Amino acid sequence: MTKVIVSLGSNAGDREERMKAAIRWLAGVIDDARFSDVYETPEYSGRYPAYYNCVAEGLTSYDADTLNRMLKDYEKSAGRTSESKLTGIVPVDIDIVEYDGVLLRPVEFEREYFAIGYRQLHG
Repeated sequence: MTKVIVSLGSNAGDREERMKAAIRWLAGVIDDARFSDVYETPEYSGRYPAYYNCVAEGLTSYDADTLNRMLKDYEKSAGRTSESKLTGIVPVDIDIVEYDGVLLRPVEFEREYFAIGYRQLHG
């Protein structure tokens, strides 16, 4: 089993319900899942609506590519489209930030929207 740290966010529609659904789904995908609180942060560029965010940590038997495909498939099933990046309206965003101790998204790791949840889990 491999340790994975994942970032979740939503800034569209009923953010609270979207986050609850994403957390429930992810809890079924990664083992021994732990989640930070869900909290609100401004969208980092300041051009789009605020996000609800959460950080998750757990164990997976999936390789990074397979897990990432699963996350992206979930995003699509939750309403994310290729236009989401252009419009800044993101129903659900789920990204692997760290996999097996390797930082895959160093920029995200440094952003406050991730750091808040990470600090909750790693106090």
